[in-house]
Amino acid sequence: MFHQKCGDHVRLSNRNRTATRTASEFNFGLVFSNEPLLDDQLFQIRIDKKIDSWIGSLEIGITTCDPHTLSFPSSATDLRNGTWVLSGKSILKDGRTLLEAYPLNLDRITEGELIGVLKTRAGELEFFFNGVSQGIAADNIPEKVFAVINVYGKVNQVTVVPHKNAMECIGGDLNDGITQCNSANLVPSLETELTVAPGRRGSANGSGDVPQPQERLRFHERTGSLVKLSCNGRSAERLRPLDEFNNAVVMSKKPLVSDTLFEIRIDRLVEKWSGSIEVGVTTHDPATVDFPATMTNMRSGTIMMSGCGILTNGKGTNREYGEFNLDRLTVGDRIGMMRKSSGDLHYFINGLDQGVAASRVPQVVWAVVDLYGMTVKVTIVDRDEREEQNLITRRNTVLRENIQNSINEISEDEVDDSLVFHPNCGSHAAVINNGRTAHRPNALDDFNNAVVLTNRPLKINEVFEVRIDKMVTKWAGSIEIGVTSHSPTDLEYPSTMTNVRSGTWIMTGNGVMHNGTSVIDDYGQNLDKLQAGDRVGVVIRRGGSLHFLVNGEDQGEAGTGLPPKLHAVIDLYGQATQATIVSHCPSCSPVSPTVPRPLPGMLGSSCSLDGTQALHQQLSSEIHFHSVHGRNARLINGGRTASRPRAMVDFNDAVVITNRPLRRGEMFSVIIEKIVDRWSGSIEAGVTAIKPDDLELPGTMTDLDHDTWMLSGFAVMKDGVMVTHGYPLDLDKTKVGNVIGLRRHDDTSLHFYLDGVDQGEACRGLPPSVYPVIDLYGQCAQVSIVSNAESLAETEDSVISSICAPQVEHAEAESSRILDQSESTVLPTQLYLHKWHEVFGKAIKVDETGRATRSADIPSGGLLFSSMPLVDSELFEICLIGYTRHWAGSLVFGVTSYVPSSAETSLPVSVAAIRDVTRYIQGGDLMQNDEILKSRYCQSLDWLRPGNRLGVKRWHDSSLHFYIDGIDLGSAGYNLPKKLYVVVELFGSTIGIAIVSKGEAGRGDAPLALPDIESAYDRATEEDAEESKRNEDLDKSIEDGELLSEIHDLEVNHICFPSDLNFPFYLKEINK
Repeated sequence: MFHQKCGDHVRLSNRNRTATRTASEFNFGLVFSNEPLLDDQLFQIRIDKKIDSWIGSLEIGITTCDPHTLSFPSSATDLRNGTWVLSGKSILKDGRTLLEAYPLNLDRITEGELIGVLKTRAGELEFFFNGVSQGIAADNIPEKVFAVINVYGKVNQVTVVPHKNAMECIGGDLNDGITQCNSANLVPSLETELTVAPGRRGSANGSGDVPQPQERLRFHERTGSLVKLSCNGRSAERLRPLDEFNNAVVMSKKPLVSDTLFEIRIDRLVEKWSGSIEVGVTTHDPATVDFPATMTNMRSGTIMMSGCGILTNGKGTNREYGEFNLDRLTVGDRIGMMRKSSGDLHYFINGLDQGVAASRVPQVVWAVVDLYGMTVKVTIVDRDEREEQNLITRRNTVLRENIQNSINEISEDEVDDSLVFHPNCGSHAAVINNGRTAHRPNALDDFNNAVVLTNRPLKINEVFEVRIDKMVTKWAGSIEIGVTSHSPTDLEYPSTMTNVRSGTWIMTGNGVMHNGTSVIDDYGQNLDKLQAGDRVGVVIRRGGSLHFLVNGEDQGEAGTGLPPKLHAVIDLYGQATQATIVSHCPSCSPVSPTVPRPLPGMLGSSCSLDGTQALHQQLSSEIHFHSVHGRNARLINGGRTASRPRAMVDFNDAVVITNRPLRRGEMFSVIIEKIVDRWSGSIEAGVTAIKPDDLELPGTMTDLDHDTWMLSGFAVMKDGVMVTHGYPLDLDKTKVGNVIGLRRHDDTSLHFYLDGVDQGEACRGLPPSVYPVIDLYGQCAQVSIVSNAESLAETEDSVISSICAPQVEHAEAESSRILDQSESTVLPTQLYLHKWHEVFGKAIKVDETGRATRSADIPSGGLLFSSMPLVDSELFEICLIGYTRHWAGSLVFGVTSYVPSSAETSLPVSVAAIRDVTRYIQGGDLMQNDEILKSRYCQSLDWLRPGNRLGVKRWHDSSLHFYIDGIDLGSAGYNLPKKLYVVVELFGSTIGIAIVSKGEAGRGDAPLALPDIESAYDRATEEDAEESKRNEDLDKSIEDGELLSEIHDLEVNHICFPSDLNFPFYLKEINK
């Protein structure tokens, strides 16, 4: 409990366990522990209440000052004579800075979180956050010290929580017989040499039960220069893997927790280089470290496993460690690390403990992975004993002498023949999205050297078609497409394909060139005039006739007598910066059923002929598996059968997804046709809101960590995390002939079915548009889709009723949007106005048209959030519609991973108060979580007036871009979380905004052309009467629906600038 003597502005209650500061004051809030601290016993408090109107936050520490005799100062930092205090993220001793950047930042704590302080028997000081030690803050602490708390600034009330043993708070597993923390073995200095233990072996049975972390582990957003993060920071990939072999170091976002396993899975390898992945731990903070080309170059605080040896600070200390060589691991193998409470570091390969690699490892260490040489991509995974057993089985199988024969017996039909981009490409290009997308990452700096070829030659009459995803207006010229006899591995990639002098036919602009010479000057549509969303293609007809296609329309013969075995090629030149292959897989194309007969009374009723055609269009899209699938899966039988051909060798990487989402009331069912008993686990089934073209294919379905609901065994999982277990249906016990079904009910619940029998509700809260997903995992090697007559009848009734109903708007429009969004673009996609989330600030009024307003009498109305996360390459844009003069500042605009919930009692009071990852513009600065990332990122938002627009878009390469009046302000960062919601704070002079953008999945919005900029500072100084009239006119235009038209129909309102602003300097700044 607290000492009864305390600061002048503090009131003690709850038997001196709770300290509350007077709300009208911010200082003189010191409280002390009632008794001196005992060794290795945690003194811990809970944050009960915060008042965000103040600046600063809680301070905590220890002091030799006795509260009985002390004259209390105004704050803890004023204490002297042996006082150590954590203030913000700095450690102070007697008021002077001892350590500037401690891992815990008290300025960011929130209500309900636990903060603790502990003095070890070795005389070391540690601070704790939610029961987890943040590392040694100081040493040589005197024997008799009191805990001191400064209930300061934003923190208004704290409560002492019951004492806990320090090891319990760390969450350690004491199976090795350790009963107390041996802090003397910890290394307080980051530069101290690390002692490596003798190379003894650990148990082959693993390490027993591993406590699960409270939060899923992720990689830190700061990485090596060639790393791309995906899957919300759980996957890391080295860019240009065939050209570069290093500069791909990644580290964990948070320090490792003692006795908790950090495990990664190898997802992709290349054969070009020698050497492979290196894994270890380091004391260097990823937020500040200068990333080396390879981690073996680090000379302090680093332990790495490389090959079969252990290196400490770059020097070999154990050359024969464990039973595995990292250079010989294959795709799917797992590598784990665990720092035990004793300070020993253990590695785990496929779940097998390799023994002690090093001892006396510092308590605060980050996991580090070097995607070196052959290793291209890894993913952080949760421990899975089922997977570990399968990996051991696979290894034993591969070691058998006859395995090569079984691999060679795979039929040609089972070989993956998908047409994708080859990873070899021009120096300014990169292939992403599992080979389906090519882009020019630095599109504003480079305009050429972006040639990309297909992975195999085109077949006769095979259409190769790409959709232009992104464009920039900076350059002249655009995409070029054609065919070449050069292979992607032999071609010396030119700056542009028109420079190739042999075996090449290219369409450029509206002409055709052969081997660099123009052969047709006026051919078809002009490619330089295409926009984002347009499609271009090429096909070689029987007899060697070459044809080009634009938006599906054949432009005529462009050449004759072409030889066989020609690779398709595109050149992402000039304005074209990203393109995605539009699949025309013949085995996966929809099978059109017989045209349904019109129902009695259909003609002449409210169901017109157009309605009949719409009904036919919706019903004619038969469900099948999409051509986007795991690398070990194969599709046959018109895409209705999915199999894992190498079922005796592979057990995962066989996720398949349907070509379209489920319709209302539709059941999706598959029959199990093949079982292989050698593996653990079996089929996994569920649904996802992720569209196939946006899906980053995981090794298993449990790796999908957003917008996914599934059944694995008898465990129901959401976003890869188990929500309940003991479901009546156990998929691991299914047999050949069983029919597994699933259906989304109208109450948003998901039900699974076994042989047509409903097994009950598994979960609820599903969105209306979800795609069925099947994972051919473990024992399940083949399934086929089965028709369900009852489901089809219900679907037809629901479609007919939706077409005939007169009110097909808003919610019903979402349902009717569920059309075939499969491999080829056939039907136009309907646009829907973006919406605000149902949870918003209490002082804000939101109407159904997307307008949000607040009273001009208050300086802030609170926060607004988009109803859905950002969709890649889809612009979310708002327009200012209300303004007042008598408040300083303006709105704050950005994105956040924070998801508002109706169950919350209150929202954060400001964007800066959100603790989740939040990136935003405030004034003219680019901010993240109340810290400036880039000052003068753009013109100040304070100059915006009604009619100006603000937008944000997440590109396919995971970069974030902000827009003002359609002008791209440049990259605002990379490797942000996958699910980002738009967030707006209605603050200062901005009293009204309206959404003006509409959503269209899978298509990119090209930014509007750069408008003429006027130095209209006068517009910001108009008379009040004129301003009031303009606001009234804008309000009326909103009510009439004029302002909420499509973005490209809006009249561009010029940005206001001060009259003395240097315009060229401004353009230079916003394009940085």
